[in-house]
Amino acid sequence: LYISPDLFAFLTGKIIINSLKLVRPEFTFTRIPPAVVDEEKANKDIILPVLAPPAAPAEVKEFKPLPFGFKRIRIENGKINYVDQSISTTGIKITLEKINFNLSNLYFFPSQAVTNFELKGRIPWREGQVYGQLEIEGWINYLKKNMQAALKVKDIDAIYLYPFYSM
Repeated sequence: LYISPDLFAFLTGKIIINSLKLVRPEFTFTRIPPAVVDEEKANKDIILPVLAPPAAPAEVKEFKPLPFGFKRIRIENGKINYVDQSISTTGIKITLEKINFNLSNLYFFPSQAVTNFELKGRIPWREGQVYGQLEIEGWINYLKKNMQAALKVKDIDAIYLYPFYSM
């Protein structure tokens, strides 16, 4: 992990990170099936609250988030594991490895900056087979709610993904 803050922006009341770099991070996302609710049993367990008289409205202070942003984010040689347990009982695991990701100009406050992104990675299927490849690159303008991206997917094993589209 490498972080380089922008000290000048901090003096102006903004938190800006010049550069954030992650080397060999690994992320795991798991999708579990929604819980099945037994309606008859659920209705028996409902306890109605006793309503209190309405209180006088409290003075609400407006929360204004700090201006925060990143000039550059880089991920080198990352890995994402996605496990979907809602498709089958054993679950299906898809791994995206050798991820190289670049993002520039991501600001969480109104800004005219266009956010550029690029992601490249490979998907291993079975030993000795060709790796699948995933590439996406483009830009987003949050202020104008505009985006353009190109997605390239190569050498995907459709048999492995059959549980997703079989239904």
